[in-house]
Amino acid sequence: MKIDWVVSAEPTSSKHDPASRECELFSSPEWIPVLKALGATPRFVWSPSRRIGMQLAIFHRLGLKIGYLGFPVAGERFDEMDDEAMHRLASEIQKTAGISLLRLVRSGQKEIAPTATAAFPEARIDRLEDWVPKDKRLQKDLAFARRSSADLQIRGECTDPAACHLLYCEAVRAHGGKVRYTLNYFSCLARLADRDPRLRFYIAVDVYDRIRGFSVVAKNQRTAYYLHGAVGGSYRKTGIGDRLVHRMIRGAAEMGCTRLTMMASPWKQPGLHSYKMKWCENQRLTSTTDYARGLSGSLLSVGSRFTVRKWRKHAQNWHSTK
Repeated sequence: MKIDWVVSAEPTSSKHDPASRECELFSSPEWIPVLKALGATPRFVWSPSRRIGMQLAIFHRLGLKIGYLGFPVAGERFDEMDDEAMHRLASEIQKTAGISLLRLVRSGQKEIAPTATAAFPEARIDRLEDWVPKDKRLQKDLAFARRSSADLQIRGECTDPAACHLLYCEAVRAHGGKVRYTLNYFSCLARLADRDPRLRFYIAVDVYDRIRGFSVVAKNQRTAYYLHGAVGGSYRKTGIGDRLVHRMIRGAAEMGCTRLTMMASPWKQPGLHSYKMKWCENQRLTSTTDYARGLSGSLLSVGSRFTVRKWRKHAQNWHSTK
C-alpha cells in the first residue's frame, strides 16, 4: 500500500490529536520552540491513509538537509520497527520532504545493526513502576547525600535557566566534551516545563536560592528520557547529584512512565555509564542509522560512518563480550 505522505510546517488537527493522546512530546507542537532553539527547521510528516505521523527536525549542513526523525530520539514505535520496514519508511519520507539524509536514533537496541552508523551504551530501567533503590551501595550513597547536602533543597521548577546552562557547560568542559546546547535552548526547556506536565525540571538550591545542581526528564509515550543534569564543582562531593537523579526517577514514575532511559553515554567516558548503571538494572545500545538519498546524501553518510568508525567498533565488541 502506497503511503500518501504530507509535509507541513504546522501539524494538521488529525496529527495533533494522536500526538497529544499518545503523549508524544517529541512529535508535538509544544516541542517546536525547543527544536528551533537548536537551529532546526521543524516539519510534520503525516500519512492520512494510515493515520501515523511524526515530527522532523531538519538541520542544514554544507548546503544539504539532514532530517532527524524525532529529536532527540525517534520514540517507541521506531525502537521496535524492523530494519526493512524502517528503510521503506525512510525512503518515502525522504522523497516527500526532499531530505538528503534522514537520521534515526533508536534506544533499547540489543546489538548494533550492520546498517547503523554508530551506537553508544545506554542505561535503562525497564519496569519503572517497580523500581526502588535495592542496591546496598546505592542506599548508602543516598543516605550520605541526604546528610551531606541537608542544606540544599530540591524543587520541581527552573527559576534560572542561565544558572543551569552554566552548570551544564562546566560539566561538559570538565570531561573534555563539546558544548552543544545553548542558553536559548535551556530557556525554552524551562518555559515548556512550566506549562507541560510531560517535561520536568528539578533544581537543588542553597539557602540563598542559588542553583547548585539540576536534572531534566521528559515523557514521550510511556518512556521517560533523562535529558540533562549537572552539579556545581564544589557541591559534587556532597552527593546532591544522587538526590537529583533519585528525584528525577521518582518524577518519571509519577508521570506514569513504565520505562526510563538515561540516554547514551560516550564510549570515552566509561565512568559516566557506570554511574548511570548504579541506578539501572539493564543496559542496551542507542543506535544512529543514516538513510541517504542521492549522491550528496550518500557522500555525507559515508563521511559520517568514517568519522565514527572507532565508536562503531566499540559497539560491535560490546555485544560480543556481554
